[in-house]
Amino acid sequence: MSFFEKMAAAKKTEIAKLKTNPIDAAQLKESTKSLAAALTGDRLQIIAEIKRGTPGACEVFAPPNLHEIVMAYNQSAAAISIVVESQFFNGRLADIGFVAEHSQKPILVKDVVLDKVQVDWLRVHGANAVLLNANLLTKQQLKELSAHIVSYRMEPFVEVHDLQEFHAALEIGTKIIAIHNVNPITWEINNAKTESILQSIDNRYLNDIILVYASGVKSLDDLKRIRKITQFGAVLIGAAFMQNLELVHRFNDELATDS
Repeated sequence: MSFFEKMAAAKKTEIAKLKTNPIDAAQLKESTKSLAAALTGDRLQIIAEIKRGTPGACEVFAPPNLHEIVMAYNQSAAAISIVVESQFFNGRLADIGFVAEHSQKPILVKDVVLDKVQVDWLRVHGANAVLLNANLLTKQQLKELSAHIVSYRMEPFVEVHDLQEFHAALEIGTKIIAIHNVNPITWEINNAKTESILQSIDNRYLNDIILVYASGVKSLDDLKRIRKITQFGAVLIGAAFMQNLELVHRFNDELATDS
């Protein structure tokens, strides 16, 4: 069983509990911040992530100083991602509200989303965009969950791991697609995956989407390599910033210079 499958199995119990306490429709306001707009520009944009742990490294990061992190991200990132999955990533739903209170950046929330009720809960806590994992969802499920996300003027952020998932995301009209450079079985980083997918995609299909490079960026050399892949509009970085917050400023300075 892959990490994703283990997370999905655990999430079903949580979903059942959420359905016993549905969100009042009056609480569900439309999102007023656009992740896509924040990632649109002439340079590679940074999505800076708050994550308390990661299953691949069996690592729990030191308790974060959220205020310090958000202030740094406000200065040097285009958007903020928050991992709220609790069992495998030690995430906390309350982090969304803290970030929303202290930042005007659009907030991408990452959880194992399998049901519309989760979307409702994420929206009421302050999400502006929601991760959908194409490895866990059929194309029809992706389509239905995407439509529900959009109904609140949020944006689906579809994470793919192979060419089949990439095509599924394209076919349902996804505007923000992230190539997750992680093996779903072993959780090992595989940067060659990105090149393999891009070599198989006609660039004309990429004209109307924002392509995000996700996972595996740890150094300036990594960033410089990705910067040369012109199809990408953004890069999502979490672990490196949680281990060394100063990197978000260094990376932003690098991207602000002429290539």
